[in-house]
Amino acid sequence: METTAHFENIPQELAKRLNAATQEIVVAVAWFTDPELFDVLCRQAGRGVRVRLAVLNDHINVGPGRLNFPRLRDCGGEVFLITAGGNRDPIMHHKFCVIDRATVIIGSYNWTRRAQDNDESITIIAGEEGDTGIAPDYLNAFDALLSKHGQSTPAIDQAQLRRRLEIIRNLLLLEEWDTLGPQLDKLRPATRLQPLFTALDDR
Repeated sequence: METTAHFENIPQELAKRLNAATQEIVVAVAWFTDPELFDVLCRQAGRGVRVRLAVLNDHINVGPGRLNFPRLRDCGGEVFLITAGGNRDPIMHHKFCVIDRATVIIGSYNWTRRAQDNDESITIIAGEEGDTGIAPDYLNAFDALLSKHGQSTPAIDQAQLRRRLEIIRNLLLLEEWDTLGPQLDKLRPATRLQPLFTALDDR
């Protein structure tokens, strides 16, 4: 487990970590207007990395000239718009990211263009597979946030899931290991199948 603090070049450091993800990216950030970081999330979702993003549903994030969040959904990502409420209501003010259920990024930095000019910081607690550290705590906080605001991960299409599992079964029987990975990546949203992924990864 390695912990580093960053006070400069924060967007570049975030992009580097996001691009290194191979399985999952979970982001809860109050405000998100940085198009370069958004492009990274869209590319990663398009490659089969599971991307889950929660942002405030307010005028800073949503509206004309803002990021095209439906584009991330079209790439296979999941976007959760959290109700901002009134002026006196508490708001979602998180700024954290969990990569591959092991690395956690926290700090004061919102993922916005304006934040690039502010005095901001992030801390990266980088774990490795099997060395999750505090990552489960932040993943639980993300799920609790969705539950609190009446949102949840979209349901898995059971028929499509069965067809995908049949394809994987046949690839295993044929021992076509090179083509197995992309099929497994398409199942990443079905988190309840994690024991299957673990067993296959250990082959």
